[in-house]
Amino acid sequence: MCFNFVIEYYPSLNKSAHLFRALCYKEKKEWDLAAKDLVTAYSEGFIHLSDNENEESDNSNSDKYFQKYYWVKLESFLSEKETVNRYIEKLKEMAEEEGDNSMYWVALGSFCQNAQLYSQAIAHYTKANEKAFNNYVAQDLTNCHAKLLQYDKCIEVAKEALKHDSTDYYLTSNLATMLNYCGHYEESILAWDKAIDLKPDNSYYYLMRGKVK
Repeated sequence: MCFNFVIEYYPSLNKSAHLFRALCYKEKKEWDLAAKDLVTAYSEGFIHLSDNENEESDNSNSDKYFQKYYWVKLESFLSEKETVNRYIEKLKEMAEEEGDNSMYWVALGSFCQNAQLYSQAIAHYTKANEKAFNNYVAQDLTNCHAKLLQYDKCIEVAKEALKHDSTDYYLTSNLATMLNYCGHYEESILAWDKAIDLKPDNSYYYLMRGKVK
């Protein structure tokens, strides 16, 4: 298989080669191999990049393209239950082997979220944030709780996350929305005011503030 050659001799193309090889394994119904390559592609394309997220990279555009393309191709895996289960199983094995590396739990949570397995995603995101708190993970946590109509939990997660970073306008807007759903109208208005202060050019925030009952 030509992808084996690319993986061995062209390390910079590893993540894409693993992704395409996973697609080949999927067509052959070799689920374990497909899942393993998907995990590796995610690791190379997301986790390893996060180690250098504050550094300038000549490949930043290609990295961003890969990340978008990854989720597009992932849709074909999500359509088959057996593939989903295999992938989750393999990624969980890697997460447990890595111990304190929270990003593997983030990857697991992200896949479960995309597979609409929201309760599982919440468990994995929670474990990731217990190991190393990340506001982006908290954002996904609130989204998963919202899918399950667990608005009180959304509020709890958002408030806790905003203690770590009070400038997160996305979480602030999520908090404002959930407060409104739960009937905490005055608190919701205050949260929308905060979101507007953080992102004054976002017309949606003004609209939603006006809709608070």
